[in-house]
This record gives sequence, C-alpha cells and structure tokens, in this order.
Amino acid sequence: MTLQEVNLTLIGIPYATLLGAVGIKLVIENNPSHWKWAFYVLGAFSILYAIVVGVFTFSEFNFITGITLSFYILGGLLLLIFTYRFLDRKFIYQSCELNSIIKDFTSDADRNEIKLFGGDLNFLGNSVLEMNNNAQYIDLRASNFTKVSILCVEPANADTRTRYGKILHDLPVTEFRFYKPQHADLLIRGRLKKLQGVDKLLIYNKLGAGRYQLILTDTSNSNGALYNNIWNLIWSLATILDVDQKNELLASFMH
Repeated sequence: MTLQEVNLTLIGIPYATLLGAVGIKLVIENNPSHWKWAFYVLGAFSILYAIVVGVFTFSEFNFITGITLSFYILGGLLLLIFTYRFLDRKFIYQSCELNSIIKDFTSDADRNEIKLFGGDLNFLGNSVLEMNNNAQYIDLRASNFTKVSILCVEPANADTRTRYGKILHDLPVTEFRFYKPQHADLLIRGRLKKLQGVDKLLIYNKLGAGRYQLILTDTSNSNGALYNNIWNLIWSLATILDVDQKNELLASFMH
C-alpha cells in the first residue's frame, strides 16, 4: 500500500471519532442543534473528496485505492442518511400540527395517570363549545386514564371557571392544582406520561403566533429529569382544591 493510500485511510479517523461521539450525544439528548451541519458537510466532503482523488489518480488506480475510495463514498452516503434520519429532526411546528403529535404521544401511555400543565388550559378550547370540538380534549376523554393531574393557574374569570368545571364533570378522576405564575411558572406547556413505568415528557414552548418548539424527552435525559423535578416541585407547592372549591367549579359549568 502506498503512502497516499495510507493517508486516504487514516485522514478520516479523528474526525469520525469526534463526530461519532457528538452524534451519540445528540441522539440521546434529542434536542435541536446546529451540529447537524457538521455531519452534512463531512458526508458531502467525503463523497466529493473520493470523486476528486479518483479522477486525478485514475492513471495510477489499483484495487486498494478503489476499495478505499469506495469506502469514502459509502461512508459519506451513510453519514448523510444518518444525519437526516436521526439528527435533522423537526422541532418547530405550527399549532395545527400539534394535535396529531399530542395524540400519538398519549396513545401508548400507561393508563394509570396522565399529567397536563400550563396556563389556563385554553389549548383545550376557550369555551365549552370549543372544548366539545377540540381534538386534544376529545382524545383525552377517550383515553380513559385512571387519574388526570392538571397543574394550571387559578381561574381568573367566569369563563375559565366554567371550562375547569366541565373538565371535572367530564373527567371526574381529575385533580386540579393551582400554581401562582408570578411565583413559579414553568413558562412551558405540555404533558407527562408513563410508558412501561418510565416518565416521558412532551414539552412545547410558544415561539410566536401559531409557532411552537417541541421537545420529546424522558427522565434518563438530564433536561428531561430537570423538567420532571420542576413539575413535581411546583405540584407539591401548588394550591390543593378542597371539596367546596371543586363543587363551585362544577356548579359554574352546570349552571
């Protein structure tokens, strides 16, 4: 094997090692990252490099060089496919796209409990009529969870009380707790479920009108564990409704 062929073989080893480690980290964390472009560039460069070397060394071409350049082309193609499949994920969604994602997230959950959090729950509809036609709310009712835990803000008006009362009427297994956003607001919206006993989170953060950033993670990930711990902390500090308060919410809906 010539020195040129040895260089062709060895030149990619340190880069492959570095990006392999970064790739594993990105797949595990499942968060948006601009590192994906490094994988795209390296994959494209690997293919282009092999083609250029093959053209300029065609007169000296031999079996070993051909195998080496073939591996560069194959490796580049596999890297592009890997990046597209595992790293170039979509994290920004329009509001109309959320319903199917949330439904898919909920569909395979253990049925013992589902946790919802965020604001005044207007993502389930701004009125009773809207709730009756809201895809997320319809799916939640049909899922038949043993317990529904909802962390939200205290109702500030009659419409919100009516909506909360409807949830208690339609889903008697619901437990509301009210947090004070001026003291402790998650600043995010989402759901927590258990899948075969493992806590998983679907978090969506509003970026602008009708645009949301979604993160799907679990407690094996450091960020997922942090979000889960924050939820548990705020849940433990939130206001627990007594029987009279629940009845008042129910009455708001019934009347």
